[in-house]
Amino acid sequence: MDLLLEKWEVAAENVDKPIVRIHAEENENGMIEAFHTYLLGTDTGNLDVPIIFDRVFRDEDSYSIGLLKDLDELINTWNNSNKENLAFEAPPILWTVDFSLRDTNNPAFIFVENLNRLSKFLKLGKGKNLVAIFKVTLINLSGFINWLGFILKCEIDPSVKLLIDDTVDEPLFEAFCKKHSSQTITIFPELDMDNAMQQLASMGKPNDPAVNYRKSFVKLMQAISKREEKEALKNANDCLDIAIDNLEKNPYWIGQVIAVYSALANDQIGYKNFQKAIAYASEAVEAANASGDLIGDEYIQKKFLGQSLMLRGALFTTQKIWDKAIDDFAKSASYYKYTQDHILGIEANRMTAYCYLKYGDRSSACRQLAPTLAIAKHLSVETIQASTFAGVLEILLDSNDQKCVSDQEVEEIGLLYFGKNWMKEIRNWKNPEYAPETEAALT
Repeated sequence: MDLLLEKWEVAAENVDKPIVRIHAEENENGMIEAFHTYLLGTDTGNLDVPIIFDRVFRDEDSYSIGLLKDLDELINTWNNSNKENLAFEAPPILWTVDFSLRDTNNPAFIFVENLNRLSKFLKLGKGKNLVAIFKVTLINLSGFINWLGFILKCEIDPSVKLLIDDTVDEPLFEAFCKKHSSQTITIFPELDMDNAMQQLASMGKPNDPAVNYRKSFVKLMQAISKREEKEALKNANDCLDIAIDNLEKNPYWIGQVIAVYSALANDQIGYKNFQKAIAYASEAVEAANASGDLIGDEYIQKKFLGQSLMLRGALFTTQKIWDKAIDDFAKSASYYKYTQDHILGIEANRMTAYCYLKYGDRSSACRQLAPTLAIAKHLSVETIQASTFAGVLEILLDSNDQKCVSDQEVEEIGLLYFGKNWMKEIRNWKNPEYAPETEAALT
């Protein structure tokens, strides 16, 4: 964290470069996520004022307004919270978002100008910055990049910084940063994460089985990422030996057994050895079943079963073993219903219906999805749009079972969650190149 903070401070000193990108290796992702939170700390040596925005990007206008609504809500929360036990003075922020600051030619202007004014209000002082951190969910990557382009067309206060991040494997902003090199700067973390993770896993008493398990599990995951099959299997067996040896003392070790077999199944997918992957996934399912007797908690057992059956069901799908895939996904859907994991429940039902369609049973596909419409009522419009619910509506249209769910019902739900161009939205929900054209929703 200290190393990243030093690199951040050097980058932030460039007053003419308002956008800072962290370009990380894939295995550094977790540290970058942690760094976002680290910047919020009052005891870290960081004097900047960070604001983390976690919002789905759909289009330029709604995104700017949505960010400002988030900012407004954050300030209200700060002003109305109980600060009696804080060790520092925390006066209210007597500043409000101005939603009238619009520029018809620049959808990002309203956001930038409000940040400029907030920065001046806070009187941060030399060397301190107001930092907007974007943990953006990219439904529309090209749209977000266009929005960043509009940001750079604005007059940005030198004390305002915008932080984005991507990875070597997915360099989302590489071309953008090269094009705008005079206004952007990139941080390369260069962290030795393999060594760091092994050191972290080794922390604790040497004779503690959890310490030895963690060390072996970290080595297992590193071997998998490096495509070292023999090394992965060796460390997996070490993990299983430790977990099984300690089951009698602590039955919750069964969760680690499930984790190891799931990791091995995913490893075999990389080698396209699906039969072996299915065998490992089946071991995970067996362990999940055994958790019921070992732990005696139905909720935990169904959590474990939901996860392991989804993995095996996906593997059966790759081999077009539709009947077994249907069985696994349908059971998983019922377990997610019990544990109220709504997002995973939507996906389990969608996959069950998808397999029914492939199996040639349109009526069963529709019947599987009818309850999913009720699940959606528990979720916000934004959550629905970021889930696989659009795929549910697509299958309902394709199944064309008017007795089960009519096209009119599908249209009403589509309008509610995806707006007037709902049909185009759901037909393109898996298309990474598609840029949504509709308003977020009618609600």
